[in-house]
Amino acid sequence: MKKIALVFRINVDVESIIKELMNNFAKSCYFYQFDIDEELEPCILQNKDACESAIRITDLQKDQRVSHVQPDYILVFGGDGTILRAMHFTLEMNAPVLGFNMGKLGFLTDGNIEDLIPSLNNLLKGKYQKEKRMLLDVSVYRNRVKIVDMPALNDAVIYKGELSKLITIRLFSNKRYVYKARCDGIIISTPTGSTAYSMSSGGPIISPDMEAMVVNSLSPHVLSIRPMVFNAENTLQFKLEEPHSSTVLQVDGINIVQLQSKDKIIIKRSNKKMSFIKLSHKTFYQILRKKLNMGKI
Repeated sequence: MKKIALVFRINVDVESIIKELMNNFAKSCYFYQFDIDEELEPCILQNKDACESAIRITDLQKDQRVSHVQPDYILVFGGDGTILRAMHFTLEMNAPVLGFNMGKLGFLTDGNIEDLIPSLNNLLKGKYQKEKRMLLDVSVYRNRVKIVDMPALNDAVIYKGELSKLITIRLFSNKRYVYKARCDGIIISTPTGSTAYSMSSGGPIISPDMEAMVVNSLSPHVLSIRPMVFNAENTLQFKLEEPHSSTVLQVDGINIVQLQSKDKIIIKRSNKKMSFIKLSHKTFYQILRKKLNMGKI
């Protein structure tokens, strides 16, 4: 019998979904509900043991708490934000993720909640493909000490914060100087994240089967600073010059650390990848046309 982890966004009708799953698959699957605190402290996300202790796991057949389970599949009911929150836990479990869109756009969710039962039937019959997505390794060094070390599925953002004053950032690629920008911040995104914050800020759309990094300055003072695409083999380094008190590093939408002068932010391709379950035969371009109305006149 397959072990299936269930992760829910808040404000989802959890009881109805669990009841439907149990009525149809209780004899062929073990179901475990993973309750993940949506207000996790950023420090927890950098600590594997703390991450695991922050999850409450319930064996739904036995209606009791368990300390650990190794699922075969992880079903996420929510939007892209729910998948991003769950990403730190799913990497350690090394199980593929199938998202059911209960949010808005849902670029990372392949399933529709209306097709829950046939989707799970196809999953159990092996009628699916795995799609692996590139991750970033995000590190911050302060006085030569690493104070941040964590993955990103969508993006890392160096942002000026609540103050209106611009920040100055120097960008290096493989230790070679690229440019200096005075701006509101800089987005460093994966191909997966290229359809998120970066796209909203004028960045290019990158096919998710590629491996590359997009660097996109937010409202740069000099118009010649344009979005750039870097080879995933490169190591990017960002040096802050005189950041103000509210300058912050965000990873996948979560404020991680307040940045200080002379902090070094190192971003490179991670050795890990996140696996998604793909049930449909829709191409990335079909998804763009449907969700963004791309090319529609």
